[in-house]
Amino acid sequence: MQTSTNKSTKEQITEILEFILKNWYYFLIGFGICGIIGIIHLKTATPIWNVRAQVGLRHDESLVGGNISKASSLMSSFGFSSGSVNIEDETLKLSSQGNFRKLVENFGLNTEYVQLKYLGLSKTKLYENQPILLKVDPHMADTLRTKIEFSLNISPEVTKINMKAGKKEIGTFELSSFPE
Repeated sequence: MQTSTNKSTKEQITEILEFILKNWYYFLIGFGICGIIGIIHLKTATPIWNVRAQVGLRHDESLVGGNISKASSLMSSFGFSSGSVNIEDETLKLSSQGNFRKLVENFGLNTEYVQLKYLGLSKTKLYENQPILLKVDPHMADTLRTKIEFSLNISPEVTKINMKAGKKEIGTFELSSFPE
């Protein structure tokens, strides 16, 4: 003979709460460990940026005769494509790889100045007050497959610069004075 106990939802909730209160330290330890792992991940993970832009393009009516332009705008308002070829051409020009490359070069978006502290767990980004300005030939930046890291160890006598591509060390340089 099988007995089944039908408990109300109130009784089930009280049993769950009693279980949680009895073992509260396990939950506290679990939240603490997850919090520490989350903070370490946020500090060490490479940020990935997603940038969107919206550009409004107008059809120039002076290029086409007045009556034809008015007719084409009327047709386009009903969903018929009449003058959308120019807009599609402009959209392709804006989204071309050459335009994005010029944008990255002009604004220096491919260079980041960071000061690492506490074994790399703390990163301070140096936007306006970077101690050194690194300029790379734009044609060289197009041929790189991985990021290149420059590490500077500055002392009063000599400044040592280490270059790494990925995890492989490319070169080491010593400088006695700046600019170099």
